[in-house]
Amino acid sequence: MSSNEPIRLTKSDLYSPQIESYLDMQRSLRRDINEPDPQPLIIRVIYSSWFYLAIASACGALVAWASLEPFFDDNAIVEDGAQLVANFLLFPTVAGCIGLFLGAAEGLMCRNAGRALRCGAVGLGVWVRRRTACPDCSRHNICNHDGGGICLLG
Repeated sequence: MSSNEPIRLTKSDLYSPQIESYLDMQRSLRRDINEPDPQPLIIRVIYSSWFYLAIASACGALVAWASLEPFFDDNAIVEDGAQLVANFLLFPTVAGCIGLFLGAAEGLMCRNAGRALRCGAVGLGVWVRRRTACPDCSRHNICNHDGGGICLLG
C-alpha cells in the first residue's frame, strides 16, 4: 500500500470492539489529574537525605561505641591488653560502622534490599581498605599515602 492512497474504513470497522476499547483507553489517558496535596513538613524532613543519613550515621557511631565501651576503664592508670586494643579500635570501628549504616540507609530508602546490602558492604569495605592500606601506619586512623613509603603523620 502506497502512502498516497487514502485510508478507507467501513461501518463495521468503526464500531468494532477493538476500536471502542482503544478509544476508551485514549479518553482515560486524557483525563485531568489534580495536583497532589503538599506533604506535611515532618514528612518532607524525614525523607530528606540530609536527615536520614545523619540519623543513620549517628546510629552507626552509637553501635560502634556501645560495642567497645565495656572494654574501657575511665579510671585505669595502667593500660592492660584489653584497654590498649579498645583504644586502638575505637576510631576505626566508629568509622566503619558509620560507613556501614550510611550505605545501608541509602539502599533502604530506595526500597531495595540488595542495594542496601551492597552499599553497606561498600561502606564497611572502604574502612577495611583504609585500615589495611598502610601497614607502617597501623597506629593512625588517617594516612597520607596508600601503603609503602614514609608516613607523613609520624
